[in-house]
Amino acid sequence: MNSDEEQFIPLFPLPLVLFPYMPLPLHVFEPRYREMIHSCIDEKKPFGLIRAGANGTSWAGCLAEVRTVLQRFDDGRFDILSFGLQRFSVINFDTSKDYLQAAVRPFRDAQQSEVELASELRDTAIELFLEFAQLNGRKVSRKNLKKMPDEELSFMMCHGELFSLAEKQELLELRDTRLRLNRCATRLSDGIDQRVKLSRVEEHLKGPSLAELQKLLN
Repeated sequence: MNSDEEQFIPLFPLPLVLFPYMPLPLHVFEPRYREMIHSCIDEKKPFGLIRAGANGTSWAGCLAEVRTVLQRFDDGRFDILSFGLQRFSVINFDTSKDYLQAAVRPFRDAQQSEVELASELRDTAIELFLEFAQLNGRKVSRKNLKKMPDEELSFMMCHGELFSLAEKQELLELRDTRLRLNRCATRLSDGIDQRVKLSRVEEHLKGPSLAELQKLLN
């Protein structure tokens, strides 16, 4: 779905937010959604993943395709690996089938000039992301980050644990790459500060080691 034309798609409402370019493993167990995903696999068509919660179903989501079936179970359940493609806004919902469907219209971020999306912001966000990952014991390739297009980079940074579901939904609907990347950079900076403070508290609670106590006694 690369055009901006109206499309009619099956929907998978779940209590999560999927971003474009991001992988998402799913365990499909309800008969109606097993039917839906089987149809998508057989016809090689995508489905829409849309956030569902206590306040109802969101009016914006992310188109996804089934990349592979990871495992099939004897009772008909199966695990798949899906992949986020493009965002969409719902025009109207359709409840004529056992699973939800909708007429949707895809959308992308507004085009921005190099002046609007300054390289300083991009570089700062990348360095903050690398530092945050290191503090949390994860290895991330600086080379791969620098190769990512701006929009993809911003979605990748939104994908993790930095934001709540409600915040992720806002970021999914946001059509401004610069603002999204700026929010990521700010949250990463706050996360780094919190992690450093937590490390200091943990270090203080550990107290001196046996070797350090022996040095003090001597």
